[in-house]
Amino acid sequence: MPQAHTISHELDDIHTSLSKLQGKADGAEHLLPLQEKLRSVDSKRVDGKFTAHDGSVPEGQAALIDKIEACYKMVYDIQNGTKSIEHELKDIKHELNKLNGAASAPLAELTSLQDRLRAVEARREDGKFLDGDGGIPEGQATLHQLLADCHAVKEQVMKKAA
Repeated sequence: MPQAHTISHELDDIHTSLSKLQGKADGAEHLLPLQEKLRSVDSKRVDGKFTAHDGSVPEGQAALIDKIEACYKMVYDIQNGTKSIEHELKDIKHELNKLNGAASAPLAELTSLQDRLRAVEARREDGKFLDGDGGIPEGQATLHQLLADCHAVKEQVMKKAA
């Protein structure tokens, strides 16, 4: 049985590949091989835990489970043709924070993130975020807080760039 770090790397690779498919019109067409890899990794669990060759349970189980769940969530989003609003906002915030920590923020990256932020905001109707089917997803307060956080970090980056 591979060690936890090997499994973690496998899940990171799957997550990266899934991220590239999200938002693409033909993303679901390329999903099957990644689903098979994900199932293969998930099948390595024994009684819900990843085990080492000697049968011991290595540390980091929670992190591995979080990664698996994130991958399954992305598969679900791709299958349904939608990228969760929360995931998109978290990704934008992460990228903005990276720019904020950089010595200088490339204008092209900032512009791209601003465009993504506007696209998320366009999914609001009457102050509520809508999912890809026009429904109102749960967690509106969380989504609005993430949106406010993104704008705050964006302003910091813009001030730094000026």
